[in-house]
Order: sequence, then structure tokens, then C-alpha cells
Amino acid sequence: MSVSGPPIHDGYRPRLQTCYDLPVLPKDLLEILVCPRSKQALIYFPRGESNREERDGFLLCPGSGLRYRVEAGVPVMLVEEADLLPQTAVLQLVARARELGLPVPA
Repeated sequence: MSVSGPPIHDGYRPRLQTCYDLPVLPKDLLEILVCPRSKQALIYFPRGESNREERDGFLLCPGSGLRYRVEAGVPVMLVEEADLLPQTAVLQLVARARELGLPVPA
């Protein structure tokens, strides 16, 4: 049985990319990202609300109530593609961010 995948170079076979290899957004990017609608700072949930899977990561703007998805490590910062959350859901997510020790803008 042969193993398919990237070719072996110098005895090393590069690891295949999986959905679990999704990158976490860099801190310097998070420092400059703002909500396109409100221009306010965002809360980054790098592993989703449940804090389990990086593929569930998203950005939340408490001011506008918009939730922006992150696809393969790239934030989709389009207002028309964001989810508008009810105020109660936004407050719950802000509380969850505090529980998780995530930076919450003032």
C-alpha cells in the first residue's frame, strides 16, 4: 500500500493541510480591524463561542450587533454578509467573551 500526498524531499514529507490547520488571526491585524458599519473595535472569538474549534471563529461588533465569519483564517468584513444579531445575543456573547478571557473593547 502506498501513501499518496506531497512528494518526499530530503526524507521529509510536508504535512497535508487540514481544516484543523486554520490560522488564528494575528494580533497586529486584530488591532487595526474595525466594524465597517460602526467603525468600532471588534471582539475576536478565535475558537467560536464554545471555544472548541478554530473553524468556528468569528468577529463580533458589540456596537452594531454584526457577527463576521472567518473563513480559512480570513475575516469576511462585508456588512452584507455579516449576521445581524439581536441585542440579547450580543450581550450574551460579550459576557461569554469575558468568561473566556478574550479582550473586550470598552
